[in-house]
Amino acid sequence: MVLRIAGPLLAFAVALGPAFSQSKAADYRSKFERETNIVHKAKQMRKLGRAEFKDIEEEMSAGNTDAALAGLRQYLNQAKLCETGLDARGVNAENHPSGFKELQFSLRDSLLHVDNILSGLPASEQAPFLNVRKDLDAINRHVIRELFPRQPASANPKSGAKH
Repeated sequence: MVLRIAGPLLAFAVALGPAFSQSKAADYRSKFERETNIVHKAKQMRKLGRAEFKDIEEEMSAGNTDAALAGLRQYLNQAKLCETGLDARGVNAENHPSGFKELQFSLRDSLLHVDNILSGLPASEQAPFLNVRKDLDAINRHVIRELFPRQPASANPKSGAKH
């Protein structure tokens, strides 16, 4: 009796899996777009990014690189929006990191996802993904500099410093 019910339910759940994840990303995206407070928007980036990258990776697995790239560019635009909005507030991120740190966490995760995607692509198809990765990395570095402005200067190997 249990097997008769569990089998069809399991098949139904497996069939709805991709639709559910896309619905989840769409829900997060809708919430993100409705949010007017940039700090709250930035705080949503990690959940939104995770859901979007799940969809992006599903598109890649299905061989839909154009759709995956479109999703990746959408995430990039969302990150740029948060970066610009947080910067416009004129808040010292080192003293008031709310929004900045969540954006940085999401960017760090996104770079790992993009690297994973790139590892599965032939070199001839990597260029547009590398361009988006470069832009994400630039935003990530900017946010880190905002959070940690007093970083020591990088050691110059020619300066004669001994290790």
